[in-house]
Amino acid sequence: MPELMNEKRAFLNDHAAELRPQLDVNEKRQLDDLGSTNTVTQDRLLERFETKLYTFSKAEGEYDEGAKNVLMTVSDPGPSIALFPILQKLTQDRHCRSLSLLCDGVAGQAFEKNPDLSKSFHSVRTDGQPLLGDIKTVVEKFPPDVILNSFTTRGGPERLTLFSGKTILGSPKAKSYYIFEGWVPPDLSKKNIETLDGVFCNDELAKSLLLAKNPQLEAEHIYTTGTAQLDDIDYPHADEYHARGREKLEIPNDEFAFLFLANPQSDFPATAQTSEGEIRLVDNVPLRTWEKTLHALSQFAQTQPNKKFHCICRPHPRDANPTSYFEIAQQTSLPVNVRVVDGSRTRCTINEATYAADIIASFLSTETFKAQRRGKRGVFLFYDDEPGLGGDAAYAFFDPASLEAIQKNPTTNVVRTEAECALAIQRVLEEPPPDRPNAVGVDSSQKILDIIFG
Repeated sequence: MPELMNEKRAFLNDHAAELRPQLDVNEKRQLDDLGSTNTVTQDRLLERFETKLYTFSKAEGEYDEGAKNVLMTVSDPGPSIALFPILQKLTQDRHCRSLSLLCDGVAGQAFEKNPDLSKSFHSVRTDGQPLLGDIKTVVEKFPPDVILNSFTTRGGPERLTLFSGKTILGSPKAKSYYIFEGWVPPDLSKKNIETLDGVFCNDELAKSLLLAKNPQLEAEHIYTTGTAQLDDIDYPHADEYHARGREKLEIPNDEFAFLFLANPQSDFPATAQTSEGEIRLVDNVPLRTWEKTLHALSQFAQTQPNKKFHCICRPHPRDANPTSYFEIAQQTSLPVNVRVVDGSRTRCTINEATYAADIIASFLSTETFKAQRRGKRGVFLFYDDEPGLGGDAAYAFFDPASLEAIQKNPTTNVVRTEAECALAIQRVLEEPPPDRPNAVGVDSSQKILDIIFG
């Protein structure tokens, strides 16, 4: 028994950075003091983090002949935006007979808290039996014909479905798809990973970046359907989001708003293989990027004494210590015309934050890739004026050809120094907003289902 308790404690310690953002104040205190927590408390914390299995099946007459059994995996907030609308449609689609959902992390919490989405599903959990046993019981009853995979940087429930999953699940003829909802491609070339029957992505840039990272994929099976990440921008209501965002964040309409979107430090490796060789990254790339960006904005603001600047900081949902950004801001001597604003999820939605802003900046946030579709200027903060920052870290996510493609893409803007960041701000002040692609009325989730069931 002590050995089991030690194993639980070790697991919670190892995954504390990923678990913290999902806990309330008391649970965070328990996580920080694992040495004095009992087995019941540790079990409760583990339950919040562990992968869960949910199922939904239709009665005869509610599905067509030949309808498919679908299995879906999701963990991170980005993939959940893309996959949950598909999940919702599948519950109504007569081509679907049953749905099984493997989820954990931020997505798992979001699913449980959304009754409109989860009300038709029931949780499958057998006391004393590992999750894999419950999964085998479900797939014996509803062998998956279609597997929809998302991907996580830390390894989520897709570990089962992507790696020899068809064999493990006893469905060798199942069609396996990957929903690539962003622009930072994962490495899908690892040993034992299943052959994918198709990948759905946002646009041609996402497709080219995915192929550069994974040349083994067949280009004709990568479909630029878009994903709900793009549908979710809800551009027809942009003016309403702008007004609500500015009201919540107390930003007058005639004053400049700079949105900084943080990436979680847990996404960054210790080193990156750059064109100059292996470089050790700084201890906390997101925080150092924030410091430099705040300094660049402050320096520029001093040249515009008659204009007010608001720097909206929005930590990532998986950030282990989101308050650290605001602690740095409090310790920084800012010009009188610069104000730091908390743009966290508890204060405003992502649409309110992005439409309230004049510029959307990040190291590698999906929202920066989406900026032009909102009619905004997007900026990638690839600082390389000191070693171990974004300019070097980018090589951990992209090959040189992909980085060049991002640099040349007309919808993206890369800055490598604080001076270039200031120039980007000046450009927004002086030039009209970029033209946005015409994507009104596109339902990417339905396009994906049409291919899967076609």
